[in-house]
Amino acid sequence: MQQEEFLFFCDFIKKKAGIHLDNSKEYLVQARLDDVSKSLGCPTFTDFYRRVKFNSTPDLTDKIIEAMTTPETCFFRDTSPFDALKNHLLPELFEKKKDIKSLRIWSAASSTGQEAYSIAMTLRDMQDMFGGWYIHIMSTDISNRVLKIARSGKYSQFEVSRGMPVNLLSKYFQKTDGGWAVDDKIKRMVEFRKFNLFDTFVNFGTFDLIFCRNVLIYFTTADKKNILDRMASNLDKRGHLILGSTETIFGITDKYTKKSYGRFASYQIK
Repeated sequence: MQQEEFLFFCDFIKKKAGIHLDNSKEYLVQARLDDVSKSLGCPTFTDFYRRVKFNSTPDLTDKIIEAMTTPETCFFRDTSPFDALKNHLLPELFEKKKDIKSLRIWSAASSTGQEAYSIAMTLRDMQDMFGGWYIHIMSTDISNRVLKIARSGKYSQFEVSRGMPVNLLSKYFQKTDGGWAVDDKIKRMVEFRKFNLFDTFVNFGTFDLIFCRNVLIYFTTADKKNILDRMASNLDKRGHLILGSTETIFGITDKYTKKSYGRFASYQIK
């Protein structure tokens, strides 16, 4: 891959998905896009570069973005957010919203759906508290490939063995020939949408909880601020923003205040 080609794809991926790539990622870009190039029958990488530059299509853009994103996730990932969700955040929201009996949750950049389904199972296990409530869980991702997996609700034995408590597996999954399938009552709780975090949130309405975990690490500080500031406009004043365990708002935006629950922290708008 020539330097001109590398710089073009860095700029292309930044504009389409917000992912920042520096010179240390040249091998990664070539390795991942080589597979896309070969799948399209391009004789050389330069032919592929020219096709993207002069004759790109939405489908081709999707293939490139999917090749460059890493769908790493698992059920109840990191555990502490879900412990806090069950023991603190949801009971707090119940008290604050029991007159309205409505709860809206956004799982952003949620990959193959494990996070959204983990939230749904947590809520389902709290039916004594939230029975009869309107609950809407919206799960978004930029990749059609991972959304197809998420909507199917089907996972391998390996995937359910990563973080899934045995009691919830037996309660909310059915065994299939190829692994396990999420029960329909859990699937019905989640709406999956294709969405780019750099598009407008205006039509999304207000959420009580926004999960945006382990995705901001791929963006520049300016892009992190852009996303977090706009999310603040969609977060209820009593709600919580939940980031990844290594992510923070500090030094990026001043629109939130930190709230700690032991080792776990969430963020609320000021």
